[in-house]
Amino acid sequence: MIKKLFTVAIMLSSCAYVQYQNLPSVFKELAFGVDDIVISRDFYASQPYSFAKVNIGKSGVSIFVLSKVNADNEFTWISADNERLITKNGRIIALYSEKQFSFNYINKRVFSDFGSKNKLEYLLELEHPPAIFSQEASLEIGSTWDEIKRFDESIKTKLVLEAVATQKLRWNYINQYWYDADGRIVQSSQLLHPNLQRIRIEYYFKY
Repeated sequence: MIKKLFTVAIMLSSCAYVQYQNLPSVFKELAFGVDDIVISRDFYASQPYSFAKVNIGKSGVSIFVLSKVNADNEFTWISADNERLITKNGRIIALYSEKQFSFNYINKRVFSDFGSKNKLEYLLELEHPPAIFSQEASLEIGSTWDEIKRFDESIKTKLVLEAVATQKLRWNYINQYWYDADGRIVQSSQLLHPNLQRIRIEYYFKY
């Protein structure tokens, strides 16, 4: 199943993304500063570019617009506050923000680089406080299909659990990733910084 999840990398690299100089005009059309945003079919249809709805704990919600996809299939998403979120196969590998706790994974090797293996190792670099931690992770792929509601329809998804243990720090947690039948990331729930609340992301791709 892991291998199938990432056969869509080439297709995702063709997603519609906004040029950086056009970001201000894009954000004028989006709503911010509210407790939550319901992504309706009309809202999705009105957006010209791929975007993600990002909730960080209970502090509110933001829309991040896809601004770049590089040769390594790393997706850079930008918010109206110029926060940058970088993902690979749905997993967050970096967050740069003046409001939140920034972090960066030094080694960007995630699921796709390991094929069917289920053991991973990470190096996590924090800015506040400055530190580097070694982490070990194991993957568990759900044996059944979960249904996720989107646009009043049900999407069959496969749940991947990532159990992470941080060396020399009592900080262990489980991340969740939901992929559709074609291997596209649909949504995720991740912990990635000891001082940051859980990040929940819904991904909306446009082609």
